[in-house]
Amino acid sequence: MNFEYTPEEQAFRAEVRKYLQANLPRDLSEKILNYKQLHREDWVRWHKILAAKGWSVTGWPVVTIRRGEVVYAGGQVAGTPGSGELLRPGPTLPV
Repeated sequence: MNFEYTPEEQAFRAEVRKYLQANLPRDLSEKILNYKQLHREDWVRWHKILAAKGWSVTGWPVVTIRRGEVVYAGGQVAGTPGSGELLRPGPTLPV
């Protein structure tokens, strides 16, 4: 298995990093880096920024269920505190 990025993938990574540095609002960046909760308004604002670049999604989760427990509903985190674990992306992600 080849884990090396192609020149095209490397160029895309560089483009994404440059875009994030220039466009990710500082308050959102600080929330992410400090493991603070992002609210629906944060996500909507960020998705509008992405949409302006042409990088947007077409849907929004209504409900998220983990192991039989509703953990997100109506734009709010609804899981029992301490019942899950936040897994921070590692350095191997292609971003």
